[in-house]
Amino acid sequence: QLKRYFCKLSFKQNRFALLIILFVGGFFRVWNLGSNPPALFRDEAEKGYSAWTIGRMGGYFYFAGFAGQPSIRFQRFPVFINVMGVWTSATYQYCAAPFTALGGLNEWTIRLPAALAGTATILMLYLLVFAWTGSASAALFSAGFLAVSPWHIIFSRWAAQGIFVPLCITTALFFFQIGIIHRPRHLILSSLFFAIAFYTYEVARVFVPLILLSLFIIFRKELWAQKKWSGIAAFVFLGIAVPIFIHYITGGRSARFSRISIFGDGKALTESLFLFIKNYLKHYRFDFLFVNGDREMRHGLPGWGLLYLWEAPLLFYGFYILLKKKTKYRAIICCWLFFFPVAASLTNEGVPHALRSITGLPLFQIINGIAAASLLRRGIDFMAQNKRYANISLILIILIFAVVCLNVLRMGRHLFHVYPYESASSWQYGVKQAMEMARQHEVKPENIYLSGYIAYAPYLVMVYNKIEPIKLREEGFGGLGYKFLPPNFQIGRLWENLPAGSWLILHPFEQRDIKPDIIIPFPSPRGRLIPAQSALEILIKKDESS
Repeated sequence: QLKRYFCKLSFKQNRFALLIILFVGGFFRVWNLGSNPPALFRDEAEKGYSAWTIGRMGGYFYFAGFAGQPSIRFQRFPVFINVMGVWTSATYQYCAAPFTALGGLNEWTIRLPAALAGTATILMLYLLVFAWTGSASAALFSAGFLAVSPWHIIFSRWAAQGIFVPLCITTALFFFQIGIIHRPRHLILSSLFFAIAFYTYEVARVFVPLILLSLFIIFRKELWAQKKWSGIAAFVFLGIAVPIFIHYITGGRSARFSRISIFGDGKALTESLFLFIKNYLKHYRFDFLFVNGDREMRHGLPGWGLLYLWEAPLLFYGFYILLKKKTKYRAIICCWLFFFPVAASLTNEGVPHALRSITGLPLFQIINGIAAASLLRRGIDFMAQNKRYANISLILIILIFAVVCLNVLRMGRHLFHVYPYESASSWQYGVKQAMEMARQHEVKPENIYLSGYIAYAPYLVMVYNKIEPIKLREEGFGGLGYKFLPPNFQIGRLWENLPAGSWLILHPFEQRDIKPDIIIPFPSPRGRLIPAQSALEILIKKDESS
């Protein structure tokens, strides 16, 4: 009965367990979303304001000539977003537009699409694994592992368009499986989601063609048998993906990739290939996967790997199972495992990189889910055949479950109680607080000077001050009000010529000669005994005559 309960249940019979998993996954992604991460990163600010203007005016503002004479221009219904000369996908902005239009421009509405996409991926993963294996336990375990995955949770909590990649790939593979086995017309839906993934984030433009080639080789007979629907699906994919690909590679829109590519800086081909192999292997390192993860705090929890340490033995056992099974989905998983680091390995910065290798989600959770279901079946069979050891086996299963739960609770505590303080410096903390202080003191925006080291500061001003789009359209760059200093600016020379009442918002390292009037510290947990580090300093020019 236990074996039947865990292994043979239909979707309707185990929906209660699935609802619990979705609730847990949603909790980790939505709780305190507006305040954790502790501030908006520059990319989030741009996405939020662009989404707001798309929802209200059907277009977005971008900056031109920022290094010389800055200006603001408006473009309706963009395919790609121009962010200070760097072109990026507009997918997230369109998804966030309804939320910012209905809920206002704030951290919660800007990040909500990522949280919802992350939660939806849990459901689609369950459906995919169930379609592949026919095992309810494997599907539930896979969905459960993704629900509590540190790797997936962190990218579900901020406005990163990369979080759509696992959702699109999982959904595309699910419809592909249904199309191959039951309903050929679903191949069109599969190609549609593959094309959307191709558009969402740069790494998908490398991964998707590779996985599609793998699917074509693995299922060539089945696809030929359904050549009508396969042809329509291929036409849909090419019709969506090819124009986007052409749009991306023309007009300097791939300039950023050229800067970070391993093939840049005049490297020889052999040198670039060696660097690719080196980068590629780094993504399989034990330290990266299970211990420290990505050192960038926006890409992971400090001191935590992309996966839990207890997932390591499951992963090795999962590989053993896959080697024994002769199934089509085994071949897909093997190709997926081989290809997921390719895009990240083509770059020369931040390697190994958790965001650029996000195509590895939810691959590892699938393997671990299949392994956990197999172990559970073996445990139940062992208890049935050796009844005198049944109690010991049951206690062992309970202990393993308790260890897993304790690790998840520990991760949750770190996420909600430690991470907001440890990661504040990575989220441009302090800018919002400085602007709020300026409003409280009724300082005119034209008397406020922002440090040149506050990256993409205009977007932060636009979001935190909720600059009306119509004002930008009428007044241009002057509608922002604030003055934006270049990096390495001589603060002392500027300070001498400032009129009384002016505010300088600077980083602590920019000047040592003038005592700041206001210090904005990084947030610190309650009961902290050591002084908090300064995030920003505010210098106020006073009237010397008074």
